[in-house]
Amino acid sequence: MMRWLTVGKGSGEWTGRTILHIFTLGVMARAAILVFLCAGLLLTLTSLMGGMHASFETVLLLSCGLAAVSAVIAGGMAWQAGRMILKLHQQSQRFEQLSRLDALSGILNRRAFSEALAEAGPGCTLMVMDIDRFKAINDTYGHTTGDEVIIRVSSLIAECLGPSVAAGRLGGEEFGVILNAPALEARVAQAEMLRSAIALEPFPVPGRALKVTVSAGLAEILEGRSAEQVYASADKALYLAKTTGRDRLVHENAALDLILDIMPEKAYDHPLLAGRV
Repeated sequence: MMRWLTVGKGSGEWTGRTILHIFTLGVMARAAILVFLCAGLLLTLTSLMGGMHASFETVLLLSCGLAAVSAVIAGGMAWQAGRMILKLHQQSQRFEQLSRLDALSGILNRRAFSEALAEAGPGCTLMVMDIDRFKAINDTYGHTTGDEVIIRVSSLIAECLGPSVAAGRLGGEEFGVILNAPALEARVAQAEMLRSAIALEPFPVPGRALKVTVSAGLAEILEGRSAEQVYASADKALYLAKTTGRDRLVHENAALDLILDIMPEKAYDHPLLAGRV
């Protein structure tokens, strides 16, 4: 009965004022029907038992009147209750959204980004990106400037890659981006475009424009490969990007070639590298 009276709407379905109107009208209609039937039955039984003498028209009129009054009262109560439910639901949604965002940068926090990475399917590339020499920026210009750099880098991610790309701050000066262009070459181009845009962006500080660069490691999201494995591979590629000059990208597929390029020639004789050069 209670579910029938309240139109069966749970709090999880309250997404806007339209549902509030539907809820209110539904409660009014059901209250009117219930009161009309009960009043009509009661008046008819009373008349049949001799308690009163009323024609069918009188019973119908009284039942309709009581139903209308009940509908108005129930509608008013439903409207107020619905407004409270709607407000609570909107606040809950807002809190849930805020709990998924990094307070400083406004992009996904580590937990929310990890969920997005776990849900990403094959054909996407994880980019783990780190601001070069960020500690020196904080030490030289102060943490306020460091925060402004993080905020601007976060904005450039959205400006360069668009809102459909999931991006998050993984902690400190490290960011994660899930590139979703159709082809691998296009995803690498997306990453390079972002790296270049950050390198060309002027970051104003008192008396000068600060040059900020980033290094990044890329790894492929593949069928049967866990999110932890993808991140570990991208992180290793990032380490190579940092140790081979910074302000560059390293894809996991090119990591071995890069290692061989920077190793001394005598190291090629190592058993682990036999037959790979």
